Amino acid sequence: MPASTEKQRKLFGAALAAKRGQAPISQKVADIASSTSEKELSKMASKKEGAGYDNQIGDIYAVQKPVTHDCAHTDLIQKVDPMTGIASMGMQPDAIYGLYPDEITATQIAEKIYKEFVDAAEMLEEKKGKVGEKVKKTIDQLEKKRKEHVDMVKEDPKNAAKHKEHIAKLAQKIDDLMVKLEKIEKAKKEIKKDEDKKEK
Repeated sequence: MPASTEKQRKLFGAALAAKRGQAPISQKVADIASSTSEKELSKMASKKEGAGYDNQIGDIYAVQKPVTHDCAHTDLIQKVDPMTGIASMGMQPDAIYGLYPDEITATQIAEKIYKEFVDAAEMLEEKKGKVGEKVKKTIDQLEKKRKEHVDMVKEDPKNAAKHKEHIAKLAQKIDDLMVKLEKIEKAKKEIKKDEDKKEK
């Protein structure tokens, strides 16, 4: 017997997609799929009984895992025909966070996982900034010591060799830290949130 509401049809449509090998899915949909036959799911997901009911299943919504912050949370949502599934759209199962029976649920999930993704990216950028500041501070301290040894060479020419050795070691440390700082600066990214993208 067909489902009585559109929400139920979509739920059974998602379970039918799961039955046919689509993944990942919510636990509720997984439970329905495991406890109901494909034939029954097709009937319950249909809008009416009789011939052709299998083609009347409502769309379901896939939420993709975010891989870049240069998009909006709405870009993570794809409408999926449960009859053809995600494979026909060129989507890989491991790139999908989940399949949902309605767009509202999919949007809520997409918003949540996108926010978590952006928050993690912001924390990483903050960490890069702190590490960069620490490296700059260390470079300044080493540069100060190097200049002190240069002055000592002028003031104490007899021990110039010893000071020059210190100068060379300090210069090497400074060079190594400059390379590290350059890598940190190149790795920095500007994080744009959903609100910033809407303004464009």
